[in-house]
Amino acid sequence: MSGAHIFDRGIFFGAALFCLLILPVLCFQKWRPGFQSPGARSGDEPHYLVTAHSIARDFDLDLTNNYAPVRFRDSHRTLRVDTPAELQAKLQATRYSQGVYLSGFPLSRHTNLVPPGLTNPAPAAAIDTNNTTEATGASDPGTRIYRWDEVYDIVPAPGVDPYRSTLPMHERFVAERRPAFADYRCETCDEVVWHPLGYPVLLAIIAYPFLAFGSYWSEFWIVVLQFALYTYALLQIRALVPLRSPASNAAESSLRDLPWLLATAVGLSAYYFAACIYTEGVAPALLLLAIAAFARGRPLQVSAFLGLLFFIKESYAPLGPIFAAAYWLEHRRPRDLRVLRDLFVMAIFPVLAFALFLLRNQIFYGAPLSTYYPWASNPDILEGMGGLLFSAKKGVFVFTPVFLFFLLGLWPLARRRPYVALAAGGTFAYFFLLTSATAYWSGGPTYGYRLLTPAAAALTPAFFAWIAWIRRPDAATAPDSANSNANANANGQIDTVRPRLTRLARRGAFALTIALLGVSAINGFFGATNLDYAFDTETYVNLIDPEYSHLYRRFFGEP
Repeated sequence: MSGAHIFDRGIFFGAALFCLLILPVLCFQKWRPGFQSPGARSGDEPHYLVTAHSIARDFDLDLTNNYAPVRFRDSHRTLRVDTPAELQAKLQATRYSQGVYLSGFPLSRHTNLVPPGLTNPAPAAAIDTNNTTEATGASDPGTRIYRWDEVYDIVPAPGVDPYRSTLPMHERFVAERRPAFADYRCETCDEVVWHPLGYPVLLAIIAYPFLAFGSYWSEFWIVVLQFALYTYALLQIRALVPLRSPASNAAESSLRDLPWLLATAVGLSAYYFAACIYTEGVAPALLLLAIAAFARGRPLQVSAFLGLLFFIKESYAPLGPIFAAAYWLEHRRPRDLRVLRDLFVMAIFPVLAFALFLLRNQIFYGAPLSTYYPWASNPDILEGMGGLLFSAKKGVFVFTPVFLFFLLGLWPLARRRPYVALAAGGTFAYFFLLTSATAYWSGGPTYGYRLLTPAAAALTPAFFAWIAWIRRPDAATAPDSANSNANANANGQIDTVRPRLTRLARRGAFALTIALLGVSAINGFFGATNLDYAFDTETYVNLIDPEYSHLYRRFFGEP
């Protein structure tokens, strides 16, 4: 059997794609060859790890003993102070709970301070990004839940330069109360996670042996599985929308598809986030799998994927109605109730996720629709739209310029699979409008268009349809010489103008697609192989002085 025929088999093609995607991330960081463990570096990453660590190891959501210990200034000791023996035990127990790069670092915790015995808390207040919250009732916290970072701030220890000091990590910084909480006391408060639970629960399941025993390799295993899921989802979409036109030779080797699939995978920001501990590390793949299940008419699988997405983040909830509407339009028949049965099945897991969402909010935040991050509207939605599309730091056309053809690809996709185009296009439109309308559209100090990452990946079927169109053989549009008389116009001349224009348009689109896809892949490759530099370090925990930026990179550069 020839090598090309062996490669045509799905297992070999998938393995080759997976290896080509993950090996640069693991073996080529910061332009230096050699294995470097992936790990949490910024933002929400260590907090997701800490939560997963607590679920896997303690089977609870109280993160008090899962974060690296933090010291308080003498006049700010409002929580119980550890003895030296307890401190060392905590340091050992939490050695890798925050990841290999932030091991021992006293983080500003993503938790809520919950007084013991509190059964009916007042609804959580909106996040105040300027930290000017009025501490109404702060001297009596028994009836109110406060966020940890609302009460405390992490600052360098007095007289210590944290980036030049040789002291242990936990001695370089201290926590102090913010002025509005000068009288706050809660020595026995639990520290309950504020993030949605779906992603940490998923991490706790897939990496349980590593997280439960605090292994160094937990992040490596998580990243490997995220890349495996991303690869599998792309292969499912390729099976749904082949990268070759139906007019192409059916025996064409899959080897010719590999560069297209690889460049597409790397060019999307989903590639970067697959190497990180963010919800966007799994959400694009789950969304693509939901689209593939939808196209194959499998409502239970669609329900499972959409329910898991809702469990991961509540902003995915409206995807249920979008998919349901597209499914009903495709499968409705007069006097046929099977479509109603399928829609009922499709609603099972999203409804279950919604019930868990309401229950958790009622318990932790005092109201079923209150969340840890209340909605904040963007006063200038056009600014959000422009920023998501063209911003130098967050624009999808800046990081993935080939995305133009993801949008144009909805046309050939709609001709082949109109209801898949409706579900994918509706998903992108919803996320684009939602993200533009929120004050947090930028997604924080992370690489690229973080909050739009799953929606951009949802248009992958459209881009594959576009690739199939531009790869269509020219012969398919050339006039058949045997039937040239049938193409004669009223003057007896052969009408070849339209086929020639079509061929020229396709060849021009092919060349431009290659160029923009190459730029997108270079951007994605640079981001995923320079993970330390893909976020704005100067904004992290408000501690960074530009004078020490090079020290900071070296400080977090290696585990």
